[in-house]
Amino acid sequence: MFWKQTLQGWTRRRAMPASEQPRFGHPSRCEAVSQVAAPLSVLVVEPRRGLQDLIVSELAADSILAHAVGTSREATRFLSRWHAELVIANTELPDESAWLMVSKWRVGKDPKHVWLYAAEESGFDGHWAQFTRVEELIYHRDRFLELPGLLLDRLRKRLDARRSVH
Repeated sequence: MFWKQTLQGWTRRRAMPASEQPRFGHPSRCEAVSQVAAPLSVLVVEPRRGLQDLIVSELAADSILAHAVGTSREATRFLSRWHAELVIANTELPDESAWLMVSKWRVGKDPKHVWLYAAEESGFDGHWAQFTRVEELIYHRDRFLELPGLLLDRLRKRLDARRSVH
């Protein structure tokens, strides 16, 4: 009974012209829903807690919704409950290689955008990136403190390019 009354009330409100519908908040802050951009959701897969915190805090400071996990198993479990538009992962994870993790995701329902980073370039990275459809390979050369800024710069360029297309 409660749900039926609630649904009827909602239907009546939707039938009102937009000019008569109630607005909440300060009038200068009210925007059409289509104009409000949802924050970008990012999952960071990094086994070192300190580096996890650096990356997540850098992304969060730029209004990006970021979560972090430490293993590929945690990442897969997390993605089964939460949608991430982008996954950024270290290639060397404690339970399995990030290449294997991404290959498994590609078989099932997968995140569309995956970036991987490593300390050094290896001879097979390009082939694996093509095979697993990894969009970005980032090499930080063991400069861990520069990695969060490097990721954010690339992310900003990608977002700017996407905005200019739309």
